[in-house]
Amino acid sequence: MEKYSKLTIITNDNKKIEENILSIVTESEEGKIEILPNHTNSIISTIPTVTTFICYDGKEKNIFTSFGIIYIENNLIKFCCDSINWPEEIDLDRAKLSEERAKKRLSEKNEVNLVRAKNSLLRAEGRIEVEKYS
Repeated sequence: MEKYSKLTIITNDNKKIEENILSIVTESEEGKIEILPNHTNSIISTIPTVTTFICYDGKEKNIFTSFGIIYIENNLIKFCCDSINWPEEIDLDRAKLSEERAKKRLSEKNEVNLVRAKNSLLRAEGRIEVEKYS
């Protein structure tokens, strides 16, 4: 049994993170999920959230992850997502404006904008939350 998993996070714009980790916690539509070494092979769809992983050296890292897919196979965790942001990369004012716009669109009840507004709100809330770790 392995003591750690190999995590690779990659985005559409080729940002890449590679770490040996003890655990990762992120979120799917069903709720929070934690992946530990020797996890069963799986494919998981994720939503925008603060993703936390514990590196092999015990250091905790927090990052915003947008919509994505996690592939787990043989202790390799491949996390492909639209975007990632470290806490220090977050423009808090911009994230709060985005959150306000999304809430306004949701209150208008326009079917065309409803899904876009929900997704925008999830991203804004995740960015605001991860900025607390900077």
